[in-house]
Amino acid sequence: MTRRRLALLLALAALAGLAVTRLWHRPLPLGLERAHPVMLRAYPSAIAASRTGPGLLAAAGWLDAPERRAETRERLAELAASRAERVDLGFGPTDPAPELPGAADEGAAAMPAEAAALAATTDNLLLLLHAARPADFALPARQRGWIGPLVEEIAADSTGVTVAVAETGAPPTLRVTLALAYADGAAAEKALARLTAAQGDFGQLGFVAQPGYERIVRRTRLVVIRLDVDAGLARSKLRPR
Repeated sequence: MTRRRLALLLALAALAGLAVTRLWHRPLPLGLERAHPVMLRAYPSAIAASRTGPGLLAAAGWLDAPERRAETRERLAELAASRAERVDLGFGPTDPAPELPGAADEGAAAMPAEAAALAATTDNLLLLLHAARPADFALPARQRGWIGPLVEEIAADSTGVTVAVAETGAPPTLRVTLALAYADGAAAEKALARLTAAQGDFGQLGFVAQPGYERIVRRTRLVVIRLDVDAGLARSKLRPR
């Protein structure tokens, strides 16, 4: 990932806030008939109004199977153009039947509690995504240049990846928060140690990891990473190629 105007931070405040709110939240219900490998809640009207978000919803199509990506991206672009207030979607490379809005009442399927916590603690939310199979997110994200190779490896080792995307600041910045869940505190602490050991290695990370969060990581079994990307860079990273 490029260094220009890009900071990927392990934030103690984010970890603490997510840990506290996670205790008070249940899994986030979605209007989907069943669980999918990739589940998505998007806000097309907010994405259309943002300066950093154009192309954001369609870009999620890269997480589908290679043979379906073009079709999925096209359908997601149509949803973005609809400017609906909110849509829930389910798809993924191992999913034989992608599910678009309108198939079920809310509550049939759900994202984990950390998704609800991220939604509750993120202002100007554009998109919320959960990958039950972390590699479904990590490999395409690295191939598209959204994360570095070490982050891909650490994310792929987690038990689930939840991503919140928002717009913040002036000039506008695309803020991406990744919550990586692990089976136990030791595994989360090991992941954090690998990140901090590579501190300053932009080729592997693209960010400076801040050490010292072992206690809260062990308690929550989460590693939280934040990326801040300026508007121009965000648009170039989301552009079809």
